[in-house]
Amino acid sequence: MNAETLQRWANPRVILVATNLADAQILTFHATSQARESGAKILLVHVLRPPSLQSEFDPPPASLLTGSQEAVAWEVLDRMTRLIEWQGAPCEPLLAHGDPVAEIAALVQSREVDRVIVATRSARGLERLLAGSVAEGLMSAVDVPVCVIGPHVVAGALSAMPGGQMLVALSLQHDRADCLRFAGLLASRRRSALTLMHVVEDGRRTEQERATARDAAQTSIAALAASVPGIPPGASIVIREGAVAKSILSSDICPEWDLIVMGASSRGVVTKLLGNSVVDRVIADARCPVITIRPSAEQQRSLRLSEAEAQFLNRTGGTEQIRHR
Repeated sequence: MNAETLQRWANPRVILVATNLADAQILTFHATSQARESGAKILLVHVLRPPSLQSEFDPPPASLLTGSQEAVAWEVLDRMTRLIEWQGAPCEPLLAHGDPVAEIAALVQSREVDRVIVATRSARGLERLLAGSVAEGLMSAVDVPVCVIGPHVVAGALSAMPGGQMLVALSLQHDRADCLRFAGLLASRRRSALTLMHVVEDGRRTEQERATARDAAQTSIAALAASVPGIPPGASIVIREGAVAKSILSSDICPEWDLIVMGASSRGVVTKLLGNSVVDRVIADARCPVITIRPSAEQQRSLRLSEAEAQFLNRTGGTEQIRHR
């Protein structure tokens, strides 16, 4: 990722806010707070699904009483726009028709959007499969950072005030430099303290092997931080052990975070049904917004090849070969 793009992401000029209208209160606060940080314009977008794409799980607009669906949508968008502009951020309401993910992804391209903000209920099981999750779809479909407001986030998180604590959750399975560079730029702009975390997952290992894995992760993250411009020397490095999402959200440190930055990746049908990816679980329980960045096409190809190789070696008894490579 080039430096100009990362700078634009950290200092956005256009922020697209995707609303289902029922999430107006929480989205209005977070959209305004983030837009004021950089003087960004807000594109406030609601997409009306055609009957063929609707399901019984679609949330109704907060003010749905009488009148046409489109008229009610414009009513809520107008109210949200006036509130956002009253709080000091320019806002343009837009109403589209079609598949929400496809329509929003097209707007991201055509309107040169630098960041997307969306709320999610983090549904599970059949509801997730039938109704889908716009937030989940956008994390996989757009190339700009997606800020997801989960069901436990309160209005005060990630306020426009400078300072606070930012967490970057890093994997060692793929290139994390872009994610870390973006987080460093954003932390610098917000004057936030930065913590880099990696979680060594559970496994059948001796205590010596576990200690070696922790030391190796510490060295890898430190080397990465030192190689990425803009990461302050005082950034904290935390190595945890256990389930990844649970470790990130551990009660002894999670309340400190004002923002979590993570990498996003594509999802299969099982993951979509269960909502059980690390990113899904973090968003479902985090008390602060989570910004995800999708790997580039080249990084995604590399990751798929690595996963395929690991599966092949596992089937053929060659896991030790990849583990120690």
